[in-house]
Amino acid sequence: MSTQAIRLKVTTLSNLFIGGPPTTFEIGGVDMYTVTDFEGKPYIPGSSLKGSLRNIVRDLVRHHKDGQVLKIGQAYREYLDAQLQEHMKRIEQLNGDTEKVSRMVERYNNQMEHATAECLFGMEGFNHTPKLIFNDLKVIATDVQRDSWEHLFSIDAKNKIHPDPQGPMANPRFYKTVRPGVAFTGEILLHRMELLPVGTDVIRSFIESALQQFNEGIYRLGNSGSRGYGRVEVAVIQEESDPN
Repeated sequence: MSTQAIRLKVTTLSNLFIGGPPTTFEIGGVDMYTVTDFEGKPYIPGSSLKGSLRNIVRDLVRHHKDGQVLKIGQAYREYLDAQLQEHMKRIEQLNGDTEKVSRMVERYNNQMEHATAECLFGMEGFNHTPKLIFNDLKVIATDVQRDSWEHLFSIDAKNKIHPDPQGPMANPRFYKTVRPGVAFTGEILLHRMELLPVGTDVIRSFIESALQQFNEGIYRLGNSGSRGYGRVEVAVIQEESDPN
């Protein structure tokens, strides 16, 4: 079965800074650079989107104890229970080590007890489970723009306060960020979701709804959200149906 995907477009509404590797220090130059690819183009790492979306889902789990959140949590509990029963049958046939069996049962029971919709992002110690896989989001650019990527960036100064016996001192730090109005596209893969006892359409609908939380302005991408960075608009790209 082919893996389904949610395609999305992310457009920056404020400067976007996702901390990249350190660069050579230059006096009077830029202190911090947002991540870029080998061509110097900005991009949004899948890990950054994953972390921010996971925070959204965690809050939805905490505050909304109904509907899709509960369905998905229950689906993971049923999935884990079915996996445990399957493993137990195999172990019984092989006369497996009693102590190892006990540890395995304890591990599964503990995960089932705490299973929520956050399991969509993976479960520590459990491999090959149904989960979301996040691809990097690539910048959208026309052929005219490909000669130079510098127009996609902004140099922004932020004051950093240092304690001083004679009073606090503010030293400006310079950030190279993605400017507002830059668009990116990418995919979230729905990996092995058909193994859950809930329709993939439920998973898709839940994630698409969670992505819309970015548009409220509270949840942001990247670093320094408290400084105004990272506000984005997220739109799900609907697949066109094949007329044939």
